Amino acid sequence: MQNTKVIRLLKCFSKNEMREFGKFVNSPYHNHRKIVIRFYDVLKKYYPDFDSVNGEVIYRKVFPGRKFNQGELVRLSSYLFKLGRDFIVAAHVKKDEFYYDMQLLESLEEHGADPIFEKEYENVLNKLNQGKMHNQYFLFKSMMEMLKIEFKINRNKQKDICANVIKNAEYDIFHFIISFFERFRDMHVNKFSYNYNAGNPVIDLFIKNFNFDSFISNLKSEETQYDNFIRYYYYAFKITDVSEKEHYYKMMKKYSFIDFEKLTEQEMGNRYIHLLGFVIGQLIQGNLKYLRECFELHKSAFEKKLYKGNVSGDFIYPVFFRYFVIYGIASKEYDYIEKFIAQNGSMLKEEYRNDMVNVSCAMLQFEKKNYDKALEYLSGVKYSYPGCQMDMKCIYIKTFYETGDFESLFTLIDSFKHFLNRDKTIKDVIRYQHLDFLNYTNKLAKLKLEINDEFFGLQKSIKENIKVDPIQKIWLMKKSKELSNNPQLCKNAAG
Repeated sequence: MQNTKVIRLLKCFSKNEMREFGKFVNSPYHNHRKIVIRFYDVLKKYYPDFDSVNGEVIYRKVFPGRKFNQGELVRLSSYLFKLGRDFIVAAHVKKDEFYYDMQLLESLEEHGADPIFEKEYENVLNKLNQGKMHNQYFLFKSMMEMLKIEFKINRNKQKDICANVIKNAEYDIFHFIISFFERFRDMHVNKFSYNYNAGNPVIDLFIKNFNFDSFISNLKSEETQYDNFIRYYYYAFKITDVSEKEHYYKMMKKYSFIDFEKLTEQEMGNRYIHLLGFVIGQLIQGNLKYLRECFELHKSAFEKKLYKGNVSGDFIYPVFFRYFVIYGIASKEYDYIEKFIAQNGSMLKEEYRNDMVNVSCAMLQFEKKNYDKALEYLSGVKYSYPGCQMDMKCIYIKTFYETGDFESLFTLIDSFKHFLNRDKTIKDVIRYQHLDFLNYTNKLAKLKLEINDEFFGLQKSIKENIKVDPIQKIWLMKKSKELSNNPQLCKNAAG
């Protein structure tokens, strides 16, 4: 019974959702079969894993003294699964305030409750107009206009829809423009991250024939209150489409923060993600002047409290914490990062707090050349957070290189390679980043032991390789520069 649809669905529920679903099942409006209530009461005791759930055992608890009937158990499972589907739909609609309001308005319109509809429509429209802006804003505005058009047509008031049709068309255009810019950016990211470059004749034809530049340049602020909002998406689109990326990045950043306080928190966070996406992409391609920019963006997002891992904001996303530390250290903001770790490590979730803090401190001590302290922090890692494993191994490798422990270095490089090739859960882009780092470190170590003119080809390869993690690339280039300043290298190369 463990692989039945109802068990798979219940496994996905949180504790609170299980409690709410119990109320849903017990409600006569949703369920009039008392036997289904008893079935749920038995099943919920196996939550959350349902590992030991057994169909015959469940049946005996639901129907004491009766002979096992597989067909009856299947029917009960089917009833409960359908209730589960209804529950998650109802919970989702209730959670999304706008779609809940739309369902209410559509129902009022269908029932002919015109005075109530008109009042509720104005309430919803006011909430939308006075609320924060986000990427679905124009879709919601368009849906409201369309609802009003249908309302008037159904009451033979076609002559009154003219203004609504115009506004509906305007909102549809804005929504389409923003959605297209977002999808185009997504296609660019997929091409860069996964080497997925499948062309599409419809998209290519549209881009070739639609003059986005003219549309934006002629969009006057006095004609629409949404000019700044749309321009941000335009510049986010342009940095993926033209060679003058630095100019358009500056424009995107400028418009990212115009009327910033008018945006929803999710929209604010997305803008930082888009800015960081461009900056990190530049770092990967070797444009290291963006290191400071990357740190400043993380710092700004942190100060605006856009690091939250949940709605209440009582913990920090581990990914945000990790990158803030990495790019802060790379920007040599050692004191700032040390305080950040000390003051905010407690805001990481308890289950991986120890690992994240220890690895972060190890990174910091390594950069400060306190190698013994770095190793001491690494010894406290408990492997509770998978993302820390890669960082930990990289610190070990670089520490062994710096301290001249080449036997340990070559052993770890070999085992790390096996780990990367064996673990299929690791994304290919991460796997190849680390394999390149290991290969370069391995060659640098061997050249350090026996300097020869092969070094110059290696140095050029490191510099031009855009696949290597930018942070590891900084270290590799630094180590190659140290070797190039070795008098023995120049002597051997000349000979």
